[in-house]
Amino acid sequence: MNAILSISLALARGVAHVRGQELYEFLREEMLVIITSDHGEALGEHANIGQAGWGPAPIGSYPLGASAYGVEQLLGDVYEWTSSLFVPYPGYSTFPYPEYSEVFFDDEEYRVLRGASWATAPSVTRNTFRNWDYRQRRQILSGVRLAWSVA
Repeated sequence: MNAILSISLALARGVAHVRGQELYEFLREEMLVIITSDHGEALGEHANIGQAGWGPAPIGSYPLGASAYGVEQLLGDVYEWTSSLFVPYPGYSTFPYPEYSEVFFDDEEYRVLRGASWATAPSVTRNTFRNWDYRQRRQILSGVRLAWSVA
């Protein structure tokens, strides 16, 4: 199934609940466990970014971006809602500029949107990039991505 697009946090939680799952919490420790391939910064042939596709791509469209475990499209298509408050990482440094994120830290109304969407510029695309929004807003580039174990 493709990513579900243009939804609020409440709707993302509802979709996950109906499918027997919960949204993950974007943990600070996630920096250590995010599954990535070794190609470094995302390029257009590795992920659906940079307005190349003008919307989410079908699953399997970017095999060059697969993780070491064969998981595809962990980056791009949609910013993924998480259940986490928007707080700084340990050792946080400003990127791309202070007013972009720092004024929104620790506000109960904001939640983390993880990763990148199909419209994200390649220069800021990375799977650890966090965006944010009001949890009740239907952000056009946000969605939910659910996964199940194949074991």
